[in-house]
Amino acid sequence: MYAYIYNKFSDFDILILASEKGLTYVDIYRNEDLTTYELNHPIMNKYIKVIDDFFKGMMPDPSIFDIKGTVFQRKVWDEVSKIPFGKTIYYQELANKIGSPNGSRAVGNALGKNPLTILIPCHRAIHKNGDKRGYSSDERLKFELLAFEKKLSDK
Repeated sequence: MYAYIYNKFSDFDILILASEKGLTYVDIYRNEDLTTYELNHPIMNKYIKVIDDFFKGMMPDPSIFDIKGTVFQRKVWDEVSKIPFGKTIYYQELANKIGSPNGSRAVGNALGKNPLTILIPCHRAIHKNGDKRGYSSDERLKFELLAFEKKLSDK
């Protein structure tokens, strides 16, 4: 496994992990023990570019992901990935879109297990009352990402 700490967005350090097959994890860096990973290996260059491109408004090709999840989680992650930059969706809407009208809580749980925070844009899911709280990574990151994407999409 390979690792890189990306620190080009706000004051957040974003940990990127990858295998030979693809991206396995993207989230806030919180002093994880990285001794089992090879830091800054050349293989990471293409994944750093993916993150750079994301911050330019480009969504990654999911074929570069090397992640595990249940069938339900994958349905949720696939659907949330269709939400354009600067837009949000209610958990209930997301549940309806995947054919689980009573599953808004399960959708929230699936988003909470998203291994590719930012790239699978779970930050774009909000509560029906407009509440943007609730983000498995860092609520401040959710607010900053939504504001950043809104500004990017308004250009």
